[in-house]
Order: sequence, then structure tokens, then C-alpha cells
Amino acid sequence: MKRKNHDEPVTILLAEDDQDQASIYKMRFKAIGAHVDLANNGHQALEYLEKQTPDLLITDIMMPVMDGFELVTELRQRKNLLNLPIVVLTAVTDVDNREKFSPLKVADFCEKTLRWKVFQERIIQILKKQNIIA
Repeated sequence: MKRKNHDEPVTILLAEDDQDQASIYKMRFKAIGAHVDLANNGHQALEYLEKQTPDLLITDIMMPVMDGFELVTELRQRKNLLNLPIVVLTAVTDVDNREKFSPLKVADFCEKTLRWKVFQERIIQILKKQNIIA
């Protein structure tokens, strides 16, 4: 997965405290040509985002130190990150969380149990919509 008009891979920041889950996502995205950087919680993701901007942020909701909601709320207050596409991962179907994230304009809200091919296609569509990939 290469960036449009570049020979560089798409960069994804994954904020996920479950190391097994993080390793699986990283391996799967790497297999399709994306580069994945990992953060163990929202605070680490913020530190990363102060230094560089990925093409996409994927964040879990439930994490220690700073959860996904706190992370996304903070990011949407930063003008330089207003257009960063964000995908929120959740372990359970939760209408309340969907509604809670709605005003924060996340690109997608996905269950962790979603089949990989479906999740991958949703990520590709988000990157195309953002004009990051062709």
C-alpha cells in the first residue's frame, strides 16, 4: 500500500494496549505494504503525534493511562490534526460509544471481531477518500 504519488508506504499509527492484538494488526498491515507504528496507550500516541503525522490513526477505546475517547477528543482540538483520519476499535458492539464518538468525526468505528478482509477494505476506502492512496 503506497502513498499516492510517492514511493513510500502508508504510515499507520496503532494505539492498542493488547500486545498480541497489536502484533497481529502490524503483521497484517505490513503484508499489504503499510508501515505501522505502535503506541501502548493514548498518551504514547499523543507523544508520537507531536513529532510526526501518520496517514491514519487506528485506536482502541479501552486503554490504560489515556483511553481512545480522551485521545480522539484531544486530537480534534489540535488544528494540525483536524483532518487526520481516525478509526476506532472496540471489543464489543456499543451504541453508546458510537454516539459518544459521533461529534468527533471519526472515519470509522469497527469491532475487533470484524473479519480482516472487511476491515482491510474499510481502511483502503478511508485512505482513498482522504486522497492518500489511488
